[in-house]
Amino acid sequence: MKQLFCVMAWLCLLLSTTFANNTGNRSTPVCTTTGLRLPALLPAPFLKSNTVTRCNIPALTAYHIVTPINTTAMITPQQNQRRFDPNSSLAMLAGNPASSTLKTSFTLTGYLPEFTTVTGYAEKYGSIKHYAINSPLLALYATALPVITSLSPNKILWNVQNSQAFAPAHEPGSEAGTTHLYCMECTAPSALADELPAMIKNMLDSYFGLTTAFEQKDMPCLVLSAGKRFRPIARPTKLLVNTLEEPGATKQLYGSCQQLCDVLNRQLDTPVVNDIGGELLDITFPDEPLSPESLKAWLFLYGIELKASVQSIPVFTISDAR
Repeated sequence: MKQLFCVMAWLCLLLSTTFANNTGNRSTPVCTTTGLRLPALLPAPFLKSNTVTRCNIPALTAYHIVTPINTTAMITPQQNQRRFDPNSSLAMLAGNPASSTLKTSFTLTGYLPEFTTVTGYAEKYGSIKHYAINSPLLALYATALPVITSLSPNKILWNVQNSQAFAPAHEPGSEAGTTHLYCMECTAPSALADELPAMIKNMLDSYFGLTTAFEQKDMPCLVLSAGKRFRPIARPTKLLVNTLEEPGATKQLYGSCQQLCDVLNRQLDTPVVNDIGGELLDITFPDEPLSPESLKAWLFLYGIELKASVQSIPVFTISDAR
């Protein structure tokens, strides 16, 4: 009997010690999720017990519950699908342009050695493409807005802090000149032909931080007009000739007054407006470069006047975005 009492006392002592050890462990609950042991979880309502429990919940970290989406594995319905590599080319992954899949792409790079300067347009397999290779920025805009090519340089207004960065005064083939030459390719379905020019313009504006627009602007200009001594030529009596811009040649013009106006617009900073119409001219200029003052004196010999004026002129403005 005495031995039985000793065994029961020993069992009671063992049970009380186990209970004390268990109650002192409540501050560090443990939860395992699909076999993963996470010992540092924050206290939560469903984790009040100090016993080890199996919970069917997503894997959690101690203090950072949200994982950046770009570092999570892509869950797809098919196991053979792969995650897109941002170092690859989406245009190449899109495949053959003959595919019926809707594809629009815009690519802009710097100067590409061993390629000649060229701009153009192509259409094939229901897709259209505008491209410019090793071309200045203004030529990139002109691929989408061809009317720019009909504007003389004095009708393109640059309102930017560093115009040399976009319209450098270097020889095209020089090392300094290639710094500001670009390559662009924009491809879209033929159904977007009408929208594509605006898309290209907006892309270029956004990338280079510019605001561009066609405007009708009141500007100081020179008006080409017929003075009292002007004698119109009734009809051509010889072959038309225009050497006003040919290096080393005698500066002659036997042609329309508009041809003279176009030449002056390419050479003068101030826009020139033709107020004589399509009358024929037979004039010879001196070889030295002409200033507005010397030009007025020379044209006076032919009865042509250059009058200062302010007129509304169509221009293309390029400004820093604000």
